[in-house]
Amino acid sequence: MKKLLFLFFVVILFTESIFAKAILGVAGDLSTLWQKPLSTEADIRLSLTPNFRVRIPFTLDKGIERNYASLGLSFDYSPTNEHTGMFIGLMMAEVGALFHPENSRPNLFYMNEVHLGFKQSFFKNYLFLEARLCIRDPSTALKENLKAVQYYVPEFSRFKFRLSCGFNFNFRKENSKSSTAYSRRIANTRRSYRYY
Repeated sequence: MKKLLFLFFVVILFTESIFAKAILGVAGDLSTLWQKPLSTEADIRLSLTPNFRVRIPFTLDKGIERNYASLGLSFDYSPTNEHTGMFIGLMMAEVGALFHPENSRPNLFYMNEVHLGFKQSFFKNYLFLEARLCIRDPSTALKENLKAVQYYVPEFSRFKFRLSCGFNFNFRKENSKSSTAYSRRIANTRRSYRYY
């Protein structure tokens, strides 16, 4: 848990300097509407470049006697377009906990995931839909952890489909306008120098 919190703060510190050039997004899981028992996810995402983004997902799965919650740090790569097209994601760090409503000491587990998905944006890229297939423990290195979670949450399978919907908050607009105005100012200055 300490390693995950450390990575989280490192990402925040590094992205703070380029936050004005980023796109911040929040998303929720629509697949919760038809999946029983409860299995949902919400995330905060930060697009650093048109092809690269960081996601911090929080998941919650309802089990028989205990519930499972996890917090992770995912790096996603999109080879085509920032707002539309295929993408692949790798969960760099994920910590999950099995907890009982009457027990204050949860059992911690480390997990990893690979994501394959497709995203589509609407209304000038402010609203987006994202279909994603999550493959838990793709290398089968943590199969003991997976079995331990499945004992209390039988629906916690290796493959999980999620349909996310969310909003983007674009911080690049003002910078792009100011940079355009700055380039125009330089061009006008160069033209004025030609006449001297």
